[in-house]
Amino acid sequence: MEVRNKIISDKQLDLYFNDLKPNYTDSIRKYISENERHDDHVSIHFSNYDYNDLIQHIANLIMNTNKYETKILIFNDPYGYKSIRKEDILGFLSNGNVELFQFIPIDYIKRFSKLAIDDSDGSQAITKFLEDFCPDYQTYLSDANYVQILQDHIKQALTFNQKFLSSSFILDRGLNRYFCLFYVTNHIRGLEVMNEAKWKLDSTTGQISTRNPEQLRLFEDHVHDDYLDKFKLDLLGFIRSSLSYRTNIDIYEFTVKNDSVCRHATLCLDLLRNDNLIQVEFIGRNNAYGITYPNYKKGITKIRVRGVNGKN
Repeated sequence: MEVRNKIISDKQLDLYFNDLKPNYTDSIRKYISENERHDDHVSIHFSNYDYNDLIQHIANLIMNTNKYETKILIFNDPYGYKSIRKEDILGFLSNGNVELFQFIPIDYIKRFSKLAIDDSDGSQAITKFLEDFCPDYQTYLSDANYVQILQDHIKQALTFNQKFLSSSFILDRGLNRYFCLFYVTNHIRGLEVMNEAKWKLDSTTGQISTRNPEQLRLFEDHVHDDYLDKFKLDLLGFIRSSLSYRTNIDIYEFTVKNDSVCRHATLCLDLLRNDNLIQVEFIGRNNAYGITYPNYKKGITKIRVRGVNGKN
């Protein structure tokens, strides 16, 4: 804690809490006043804006900050899904050095999707949401994996045609109730940190937080092995898709963008080498794969990897 405080002690930190209900922000205010140690570098603000008014307020805050000196993290959790609009999220992300967590009650989306098909009364909100984030939702409504399909489509939509990077995490509340937390950033290191956090919460697939972790542990080894087998095949396909070779820089980017962590890439490269499916050429003295962010950032090539049998 002392080290952490030393790191941030000279940084100005502004915290903004907003909820339409004053008693919610009053509870936060009370908790902070009873537990906060005084810090001249921390300013805490409370408000009770309606969500639509809050959008403009946040936009003004972002526009009035120096994006080269200020980092902004937004946790956006409007009640339900009716206020979640793709254009608002893009507005947040387009005006500065902004990272965003977006909470979406994906189980509600699944439950009310049929309203959009039936054009029932009150279906405008769900129709707008689905058209924004999953335009071909009608194709998947009867699919047993509809929640996963929705999650994948929303995650992809939040990249805004690959302008940003996104990640997602399922929150299992039991009784078939699922919620989803999406993270959006323009920095690959931020995405890597998010992936690491997900894998700490779920060491089997890095995808789900459950109120019944014992249920996951029953099948942990089997599920994790299945995940690694799939990732290994995906990585092999990525290596073979190159006309020449892949470097540690390429593999780092592929790994992070596919919701995995660098230790998985290292392990899978070992497995592929043992199976004689790839050839690895080490650059430099150390026989290390070098799949790290510092090497990615500096453009330092540590390995060149090719598929064997002429399959590059």
